[in-house]
Amino acid sequence: MAKKQLSSQALAEFASAAAKLRVGQLCRVEGKEGEVAFIGEVENLPIGFWVGVRYREAVGKNDGTVKGRRLFDCQPLHGHLVR
Repeated sequence: MAKKQLSSQALAEFASAAAKLRVGQLCRVEGKEGEVAFIGEVENLPIGFWVGVRYREAVGKNDGTVKGRRLFDCQPLHGHLVR
C-alpha cells in the first residue's frame, strides 16, 4: 500500500513541530492531559510525524498499539496517536 504523498512544505512543518516535542513532556490534547510517549513516523499510516500520547485517565483510543505495532506502553484506552 503506497503512502499518501504530502508537499515538502507540509513535511517540513511536521518535522519542525515534532522537533519541539520530547518523550515524557506533558501535553494537552483536546482538553485531555497526558504525556508524550512516542514521536515518529509509523508504517502503514499516512506519511509524516505522529505523536503517541499516554493519558492519565481512560480517555484514549488504544493501549499504545496502532495497526498491530506496539509504539509505546500504556493501559487500555489510555493511549492515542495524534498529529
